[in-house]
Amino acid sequence: SLAVLDQIYDDKFLVDLSRADFWVLSAVTALEESLKFNNANLTSNFIKPVKFTFKYGRCDCSTSPYTNISRGFPSGHSDFNQVMDFFRREFGFNMRESVAILGAHTLGGASGTAGSGFGGFWKESSV
Repeated sequence: SLAVLDQIYDDKFLVDLSRADFWVLSAVTALEESLKFNNANLTSNFIKPVKFTFKYGRCDCSTSPYTNISRGFPSGHSDFNQVMDFFRREFGFNMRESVAILGAHTLGGASGTAGSGFGGFWKESSV
């Protein structure tokens, strides 16, 4: 949960690295460990293990972890082009970066309706 990770950061890492670095390191660790778990338990096809290179140096904004900036999220009913346009417009992501972040969010389910505002699976409409 987000609150648990924030508490771990506040208790153990606040003076050692930025919150942004902590979140990226947590995400990298989660990806590496989920690949190991998948391959050990064969919950899906074998996936070649990946070793990510972590780089420090991210800076937190002055209000971290809070913000008063309101960003809309793409609808679960958006098509491919609409979602790619959103990530290009909001974050300057190219198609490869957009697909990577979407794939990473499937591991956490994007926090369900609390995170994305969308409940259910993101898939093409059968209509």
